[in-house]
Amino acid sequence: ELGLVFTFLEDYYRPQVAEHGVALTWRIATLLSGGRCPLHEVRFMHRAVAPMRTYRARFDAPIIFGANDVALVVSADGLEVPISENIEELRNIATRYLEGRQPRERAGITVRVRSALEALLGTGASGQRELARTLHLHPRTLQRRLREAGTTFEAIKDEVRRDLAQRYLSNPDLPLNQITVLLDYSEQSALGRSCRRWFDATPQQIRARLSCNSMDGSDL
Repeated sequence: ELGLVFTFLEDYYRPQVAEHGVALTWRIATLLSGGRCPLHEVRFMHRAVAPMRTYRARFDAPIIFGANDVALVVSADGLEVPISENIEELRNIATRYLEGRQPRERAGITVRVRSALEALLGTGASGQRELARTLHLHPRTLQRRLREAGTTFEAIKDEVRRDLAQRYLSNPDLPLNQITVLLDYSEQSALGRSCRRWFDATPQQIRARLSCNSMDGSDL
C-alpha cells in the first residue's frame, strides 16, 4: 500500500481545511481513474468533527483519527489504473481555477457561485455557509446578492447538480453510488428522485439513453 501524505504547517493546521483538501483530492483521483482506484484507508491528525456517517459518505474506506499524518492510502496496483479518457471534469476544475485568478469583479455573483459549487460538490462542503466562506462573503450578503440577481443558492445548486449528473452518468465507469457522493447527496434514492424531476427518468434509464445518444451523436 502507498499513502499520499498531506503536509501542513503546524500553526496553520485546521481540521476543516485538512478534510476539504483530502476530499477534493480523492474526488479528482476518482474522476481520473473512473472510480477504479480503491481506497484502503484515510488518516487525519485531528479528532472527528462530524458524525461518522458524514465521513463514510465521502470515503468508502476505514478512517483513522488522531494519526501521525494526513493521508489517502491506496494500493500500488491502484496507481497503475489507466487515466480515464473522460476527464472533462478535471479540465473544468483547472479552467475554473485559472479563471478564479482573474479579478473577481469580472464575474457576476451567479457565475461565481456556480463555479464555486462545481468545485465544492463532492467534498461534503457545498452548503450555503461553506460557499459564502469560499467567496469571502457573509452568508446573508450572499443571499441578498443572489436575490438581487433574481435567483437563489438552492436554484443554482440544483442546476449545477443537474449538469454534473448528466456528465457523470455519461461515464459508464462511474457507479451510481459514487455519483451520489460526487453530487453531495446523502443517499442514492435522493439522486433517483432528482433525476426523475430533471429528466423524467431513473439514473439507469438516463445512462442507457446517453449511451445510445453517444453512438448517434445526439444529446439527452
